[in-house]
Amino acid sequence: MNIKRISIPQFEEVYSCTDPGSGLRAFIAVHSTRLGPACGGIRLWHYRSEEEALNDVLRLSKAMTYKAACAGLALGGGKAVIMADPNEPKLEKMLRAMGKFIDSLGGRYLAAEDARITPDDLEIIAKETRFITGLRKGSGDPSPITANGVLRGINVCIEEALGRTNLSGVTVALQGLGHVGFSLAKLLAHAGAKVTAAEINPKLTEKARKELSIHTVSPEDIFHVDADIFAPCALGGVLHQDNIPKLTFRIIAGAANNQLENQELNDRLLFDRKILYAPDFVINAGGLINIYVRDILKEKDVNTWLELIPKNLREIFSISKREKIPPGEAAIRLAEARLKS
Repeated sequence: MNIKRISIPQFEEVYSCTDPGSGLRAFIAVHSTRLGPACGGIRLWHYRSEEEALNDVLRLSKAMTYKAACAGLALGGGKAVIMADPNEPKLEKMLRAMGKFIDSLGGRYLAAEDARITPDDLEIIAKETRFITGLRKGSGDPSPITANGVLRGINVCIEEALGRTNLSGVTVALQGLGHVGFSLAKLLAHAGAKVTAAEINPKLTEKARKELSIHTVSPEDIFHVDADIFAPCALGGVLHQDNIPKLTFRIIAGAANNQLENQELNDRLLFDRKILYAPDFVINAGGLINIYVRDILKEKDVNTWLELIPKNLREIFSISKREKIPPGEAAIRLAEARLKS
């Protein structure tokens, strides 16, 4: 196993790892441990290049720092990515090699589940390291908790942008029906919202039609749905300067990480168009809160902690209106203030 440290300004530690014996190619980024050990998921994805994978792990780890800080958790920000085809069977030896890579950081990075990493995968990785969160014997699958937190945040958004106190009849265009997206679609439908969803996996699309009785469209058409809310729940970078000027949604509020391709530019574009944006690293903090409460604090009641999400969103929207700055910028200010305190 070949582990190399990469020097990146403003990041505490960044490492690459190659392991010819298992085929592992991976990166771990620790953005900050100012408030506590860096925590963040492991993402397995078919990156087109090492540069693309490195850029992704850097963006994601920085967002985790802000997520933990905004949520008021004693955790820092970190992330890991594995370069592999998610459609191919995951080899146990590759996952075990990833466990050894994580273990080499000595607990400064606490790993968790992310895109294309399952609870079964985590159990295999945990054979080589104790620095794993979200295991079945611990906090478990974070998806329902993340969706619950997003729903609470959406309720704040409709109050702020639509003057509504409930979701009955509110229309939602939901992108992505993975673990969190499906859970959120179910919660929204139960609350009376009218959900239209898009998903690249036809099996998940059919499952949503049968179990939730919601309308579905092609992934390309989801941006053109006539809806009050757009809820991105797939991968990041889906909102950018080419499609934001064409959006007719009133609210952007979803579970995906790094929804804006360019945080500063796209945050401002949405603000100028009077589209309310719930910063992703604030509204989707439920999974991280679940890990912190159940794995770190060893407490069982997560619901009280989830109220931090609507509380923080209200504070961010208040800062945004008072300072006349976009919500994303307001959220970063809030996070940085907490990092300095």
